Amino acid sequence: MKDKEKLFKLLRECVETPQESLAVEEMIQKIEYNLPSVEIIDERHQKFNGIVYCMSNAPRMEGRYFKLLSLHRMVWTCYNGEIPDGYDIHHIDFDKNNNDISNLVALPKSIHQSLHARKNGLKTRKNRGKFVCVNCGRVYEADDNGQNLYCSKKCLENYKKNILYAEIRVCVHCGKEFSAYKYGHQKFCCHECSTEYRRSR
Repeated sequence: MKDKEKLFKLLRECVETPQESLAVEEMIQKIEYNLPSVEIIDERHQKFNGIVYCMSNAPRMEGRYFKLLSLHRMVWTCYNGEIPDGYDIHHIDFDKNNNDISNLVALPKSIHQSLHARKNGLKTRKNRGKFVCVNCGRVYEADDNGQNLYCSKKCLENYKKNILYAEIRVCVHCGKEFSAYKYGHQKFCCHECSTEYRRSR
């Protein structure tokens, strides 16, 4: 520690211009701040730069360590300076317990969110299964979301046309034929006919 202070003193004495002074002070700060490392205390606590951080239990923040600033953000800030606006600090291996500087990188928020969305998407794909389309009978593969009846939007529309709206009725007002919902009570081909009929009555 004393040797380091001597070195800093010598560097400050060599300065001649204000620009050199700023550069030397910046270098000294980097040397001082690059020394600390993350110390694991137990499963829920980690220590960095003399500050103990505790893992959060909140549903949305579960697995992250907090004090005044998230541990991974604090580590990155100490090594690289302020986090730029619109950027997040990303764990390269997706392990929130690994807060070493070598595992942290600053990414734009949109890229960071898409990375995690892609990773979560890969998890959901494990629940994929094979289903039979109600309309065309084709066997197709999709995520099991409990609503796997049609292989495409086109099949859904065709099913509605052919099965649900298959009943042909005659409009009470104008006498025009129209396709109606099979199990409904529709008497008019359009809203205008319905309005005109009520006015005439």
